[in-house]
Amino acid sequence: MTWTVRWIGACMLAEAVGVAVAAVTSANTARWASADSVGLAVAAVLLAGCVEGLLLGTLTGRVLWRTYPGFPIGRWMAATTLAVGVAWGLGLVPSTLAGVGPDPGVDPSPWVVLGGGAAMGAVFGPLIGAAQLWALGDHEARPSSWMMRNAVGWALAMPLIMASASWVPGTWTPGAVAGLAFVTGGLAGVFVGGATVGGWSYGADL
Repeated sequence: MTWTVRWIGACMLAEAVGVAVAAVTSANTARWASADSVGLAVAAVLLAGCVEGLLLGTLTGRVLWRTYPGFPIGRWMAATTLAVGVAWGLGLVPSTLAGVGPDPGVDPSPWVVLGGGAAMGAVFGPLIGAAQLWALGDHEARPSSWMMRNAVGWALAMPLIMASASWVPGTWTPGAVAGLAFVTGGLAGVFVGGATVGGWSYGADL
């Protein structure tokens, strides 16, 4: 199995499982949360985002750790977990809060969801990349390439993730929500992995 396949596969699996967890959490939070439990709803969404970040950091970190002896996998996992958790919070907490209480508001149009997701990905992608660069320290040789590739990958991935979180009917079971999110999350992971593979080096070119 080539390095490229392992990298993209790690991103795909991490995003498939992570987005499924986050989607089920977001959907269920909107159902049981009330105006008196806003803090709990926000905490649930943030925790789900951190789970996705931990999965992404762990699986991609293992690929890098197996390739480069001494790779700082712990810092990579921590940086990725925190960055993705913050991105999820900024992206999904507002929509979660909008669904809490007696007046859930009006669902945004598909173009708003897709366009907003792409814009969020273009902004949050480099932030995630910056956190990972911090974890690598002085070993990163192509930081501008890594940031740009993260912007492209997440700009393609986030519309899928946002759509799977926003367009699920309230009558769907948790299993159905998780199944859709698993598929869309996996595809999003392919976009992220495909865009970022070979976009950086750790002491030497990949």
